[in-house]
Amino acid sequence: MAKKETKTRVKKEVVKEVKVVEEVVVDIPKRYYVDFYIKREPIAKDEKVGTIFYSDTTESIEIEGLAPNYSTDIAQIMRGNISFMDGVNQIFVSRYEDLKNWVLNLHRVENLGLIDPNLCMYASEAVINNETE
Repeated sequence: MAKKETKTRVKKEVVKEVKVVEEVVVDIPKRYYVDFYIKREPIAKDEKVGTIFYSDTTESIEIEGLAPNYSTDIAQIMRGNISFMDGVNQIFVSRYEDLKNWVLNLHRVENLGLIDPNLCMYASEAVINNETE
């Protein structure tokens, strides 16, 4: 009787060592500053009439400075909600439900509205600073 030869296969596996790197995210509270302007161009330079900011630490809007003759108009704007067009969609942002998003989108509103229909008020895009600065 003939001997039966058996072959054994050795399967080699390459094992890679994976290093896990944990990223530490430091959440620094920020302030989001928005300036209000009265449109005067092309006749004169647009007039800055106020500054507000949203604070991450207090989660509220603070007034930094307002021109006295427009302070009531800006106070009225701060009490309401905003809406603006994003392409063909109209976006509505509630001041009472999403205060930070409201401040960040003020610049997208074309005319914030004034009592005088001949004047146009608009807001600048938010400038972001650390609270600790």
